[in-house]
Amino acid sequence: MGKSDGATKAPMLSLVLIVFDSL
Repeated sequence: MGKSDGATKAPMLSLVLIVFDSL
């Protein structure tokens, strides 16, 4: 994390949305 926090945050949010969409 840290430096690449912004780079890792977008994919993580996308995964969360996909998971919630599958529920």
